[in-house]
Amino acid sequence: MPISPSVLRLSLERRIVPAVMSGNFFFQWGQLQRKLSGLDEGGRPAPRAPAWSPNADVFESPGGLLIRIELAGVSPNDVEIQTDDQTLAVRGSRRDPQSKETADGYRLRQMEIDFGCFERIFPLPFAVDGEHARATFKEGILIIHVPRAPTPHTTRIRIEVGG
Repeated sequence: MPISPSVLRLSLERRIVPAVMSGNFFFQWGQLQRKLSGLDEGGRPAPRAPAWSPNADVFESPGGLLIRIELAGVSPNDVEIQTDDQTLAVRGSRRDPQSKETADGYRLRQMEIDFGCFERIFPLPFAVDGEHARATFKEGILIIHVPRAPTPHTTRIRIEVGG
């Protein structure tokens, strides 16, 4: 017996609307958009595009920014951090997880761990002091502390009258 379009629509709405209304949907949509941003129309990585983009949390305080980036399986020696006036960029690579132990006698059934080159670029909401920034790597999490740049001092300038 065929399902009428109105019943099908109602059934789909009941499943979709709660997901759309939840914040989780928008979070997942953002994650998907970020993951797909480096793909061409065929779904392959675009030339010179990073293969993946790690998850990150960014916190702001009166003193500056704290950025935590999930980099499990990445060596700190394979990570580069750069900052300029408007952005903070984190680039690096995670080596291919295929090792002799996992390849011998096994056939890959499922692969969810990204590997290869990665990149995250964070827009900076204010001027930062890159000279005093510091980064630590602990248990697969890269933690970057970036202090705010000192605020410019207000200076009065005397006007000399030539005469």
